[in-house]
Amino acid sequence: QPLLERSKYIVIDETHMYEGVFGAHVALVLSRLMRLCAVCSVSREIDSSLQQHPLLMLPTFLACSATMSHPEHHFRLLCPISRDASVKVLK
Repeated sequence: QPLLERSKYIVIDETHMYEGVFGAHVALVLSRLMRLCAVCSVSREIDSSLQQHPLLMLPTFLACSATMSHPEHHFRLLCPISRDASVKVLK
């Protein structure tokens, strides 16, 4: 199986370093990576007569940083997740 199809986690270390223009570029790369994982996870054909949709197995983002004042806000800007997706901050 291809690597992107089997990916369960995307780990981003030292998240506080990804800000400004560099952070914007990293956010775009992560967005593209998420789209590629979504495309690769669709491993079976859709039977048009049954109107079934494949279950997308998208990876979970894990971000680590020891020096952030607003980690949830920064994480949402960096990672391609929806506004209603749950984010858990551990201290």
